[in-house]
Amino acid sequence: MRRIARGAALLAGGVVFAVPLVQGCATDRPVGHQSTALLTAAVLSKRDLPSDYLPAEDQEVFQGLVPGDPDCRRLLDLADLRGLRDVPQVHSVFYRADPGATLAEHVLELPHKRMDGVLKAAKQAAAACPVMQIKIGKGWLRLRRKALGGPGFGVRYNGWAGDRFQTRYDIAMIPAEGRLLVLTQPTLIDPDKPIGTGDTRRLAITALRKLIDVSGTTLDP
Repeated sequence: MRRIARGAALLAGGVVFAVPLVQGCATDRPVGHQSTALLTAAVLSKRDLPSDYLPAEDQEVFQGLVPGDPDCRRLLDLADLRGLRDVPQVHSVFYRADPGATLAEHVLELPHKRMDGVLKAAKQAAAACPVMQIKIGKGWLRLRRKALGGPGFGVRYNGWAGDRFQTRYDIAMIPAEGRLLVLTQPTLIDPDKPIGTGDTRRLAITALRKLIDVSGTTLDP
């Protein structure tokens, strides 16, 4: 059984926030015929995350969020792997209920030329999207771009949602060992609480190490 709210607007303290919330009960789930052992080794697991993150099924975490700028929309499409679901891949998705967050990790096997094309398109879209504006109700959520830091390509869009919470959309894409690691995390941040091990940059480093550790295997044996 699972509950899924795609592109949901979360209501807290009388303010509506645009953070997709995925809720569910599932294990890390492969696409295709990947082995369970490989899946476990290649992606983040519950023990890599804070205790308040729970497993969910694979989702397009930015679905339902439509920025006004086409370059910003293109970036979210790439982060959600739209047009890339035809290649061998594995996924690991988790959610946090309060404050809302969804973390999705994808590992894809791509030919080098196609991988380079995806990375180039993501970088170009982010460069052309310094500010992401998304219509929420009668108003607009305004998020400014900054570098995410850490390995590979990464951006963070950050802004205030009301007086209490910050909204962050984190996107990381890291080529490694002939594969593409994609990590996304739209989340609400309570400035009064530490982020700790749920920080996207830290998780990207952990995910990259796990991916390199299984570099001698294939996702589609």
